[in-house]
Amino acid sequence: MAMSKKSDKKKKNAPNYSPDMLLGPKTSFQVTESYKTLRTNLLFALAASEDAELKNVFAVSSSLPGEGKSTSSANLAIAMSQMNAKVLLLDADLRKPVQHKLFGVGNVRGLSGVLIGDCMLDVAIKKDVRPNLDLLTSGKIPSNPSELLGSKPMLKLLHELSGMYDYVILDTPPITIVSDVLTFAPHTAGILLAVCPTVCKHDHLESAIEGVKLAGVNLLGAFLSNSMNQSLGLSYNGKYGNHYYKKYGYQYKS
Repeated sequence: MAMSKKSDKKKKNAPNYSPDMLLGPKTSFQVTESYKTLRTNLLFALAASEDAELKNVFAVSSSLPGEGKSTSSANLAIAMSQMNAKVLLLDADLRKPVQHKLFGVGNVRGLSGVLIGDCMLDVAIKKDVRPNLDLLTSGKIPSNPSELLGSKPMLKLLHELSGMYDYVILDTPPITIVSDVLTFAPHTAGILLAVCPTVCKHDHLESAIEGVKLAGVNLLGAFLSNSMNQSLGLSYNGKYGNHYYKKYGYQYKS
């Protein structure tokens, strides 16, 4: 009985990721315009990064879990696809992926399978999840995410995708928890940081920015996030953070 109650509580606290969290006809004008403004500012930042190895590829991350970076990545990808640009959203969070839940698609084949040669890229990509927008989900969670993301196959894949799409957006794990994104981000146009004021303190953001700079990665900018999540009743309640801190052996320092 005790186990049943614990399981029920876990389900109750779990984030309810669904397509309802994505931009659509029912999304408020304020939220839609906020993403369009973010898109415009991002385009200026990308134009200033024209010397980057992969100038049309960039990552979205955050300092800590629970700042809305995954939902923001998805909605930014939708906003950019509305410019009639060909966009790919890539779920590079190989620890706790959620893009397949947001778009309501399967996750049997994805990034991890492509990197180890278990499936072909054209089979793994979900075509037209929205007009002009394709999705490459994470695939099965591997035992060595950092090594996979920092591997030669990953860099080769990013170069291939860069030639296939106008923009490639990578949803990546929080920077101060794991360094996954920093293994490949120096080759991209840079990192865009989602910042939720109710989650991220000044020292957390400062630590993330310092990590980005030390890794030689271009910081494209930062934006306030998670207001849409909160309005939809989404609450992480620390569960997302515990997944990183405990399951993968990383220690949180306040």
